[in-house]
Amino acid sequence: MNKNGFSFNTMIIIIYAVLAVMLGIRVFKGIKARKELKGEVKEFKKKASPFEYVLIIMLIVIGALNFISVSEGQKIYSYLVGIMMFVIALFFFLNLTMKIKIAENGILADGSFNTYKEIKKWGFDKDNGDLVMLTKVDHQEEQKVIKARLEDMVEINNLIRKYKLGK
Repeated sequence: MNKNGFSFNTMIIIIYAVLAVMLGIRVFKGIKARKELKGEVKEFKKKASPFEYVLIIMLIVIGALNFISVSEGQKIYSYLVGIMMFVIALFFFLNLTMKIKIAENGILADGSFNTYKEIKKWGFDKDNGDLVMLTKVDHQEEQKVIKARLEDMVEINNLIRKYKLGK
């Protein structure tokens, strides 16, 4: 610890807390945005890689180890790191299991809702089925990559064409 009372451990806790807040905001925005879906809504599972599940397990194990291997001088720090790991793992898991929702008025994916008016272009990565969209919101263009499953590619494309283009 330096003379100002700020230590490396404090910085680590702040980084973990910011990461947990960012993941939490994404999850809560997705839950809140469900209210914007109108009409018939079709849900699709997102594609998740084995690495993402391994990462969640690693976060849980690291969190548990911080609770188990507590030294007397680092008790509060170890507990805080353990709690942060569990919270990050929970929000990461919730974000991973959120479904892609295609409604008559727009698409909800990865915690954000876009109307068909905001979607300027869309397409699919034919190798892995990811939906790639170019959106324009408040004069800012953004490219979004949504991890869709390869087997849902045709149905998702047909729904977007139906609701955006009326075809």
